Amino acid sequence: LMALLLQIDLGQTTAAMPWALQLMERVAALKRRTLDPIAEKVYFYASWAFECGGQLASLRSPLLAAHRTAMLHHNATCQATLLNMLLRNYLHFKLFDQAEKLLTKTTFPEQADNRQLARYLYYTGRIKAVQLEYTEAHRCMQQAQRKAPSSKALGFRLTVHKLGAIVRLLLGEIPERGIFRDPQSRVAMLPYLQLVQAVRTGDLAAFRTAMETHATGFEADGNYTLIVRLRQNVIRAGLRNISL
Repeated sequence: LMALLLQIDLGQTTAAMPWALQLMERVAALKRRTLDPIAEKVYFYASWAFECGGQLASLRSPLLAAHRTAMLHHNATCQATLLNMLLRNYLHFKLFDQAEKLLTKTTFPEQADNRQLARYLYYTGRIKAVQLEYTEAHRCMQQAQRKAPSSKALGFRLTVHKLGAIVRLLLGEIPERGIFRDPQSRVAMLPYLQLVQAVRTGDLAAFRTAMETHATGFEADGNYTLIVRLRQNVIRAGLRNISL
């Protein structure tokens, strides 16, 4: 496992991918419950190695097989991690229908760690947002924010705040200003603050400028498609202001 981490850190993904598969096969062959915490990390970093190497689709079948085995053995630790890795795999390729089917046919184990639960809620919220179920997506984002570590995982918390802000705008609500004023998140949330201001005032020109200026960042966050839907909200707010 340490050798796999070293290969990932050095960017040697070509060597890391077959090494990760050997690790997964080794852990599965031993079938020891005392290895569950190590197996969980093996699955997580194996998925990360394949994602860095651009071969994430080829790992889907081994992950599905490992998840099936974890469910049969009632291995809650690995089951939660593998479920999140599969959801991430589907979302990486925008396979939202398959991700939704996986959600409906599986249950998240109650004994799992809060960190894995926060990830599961985030992935679920993203799927629901794409499928126009904004109320359910907003509920998932709120719970993910509560379950996320309060002093660590800044990147994850920012990701949840970004998607949560868009979902609230799509619901016709205005997000709280606290997430935009926090010193740790002020710079990262600035593009989304500009979107919020444009939607609130109904300024279509400001909305278009924000989208064009920060298009690369929105694409990297995976939120560009959802942000395009906000145009109707901007027009609606502008018409409301004109009528007033």
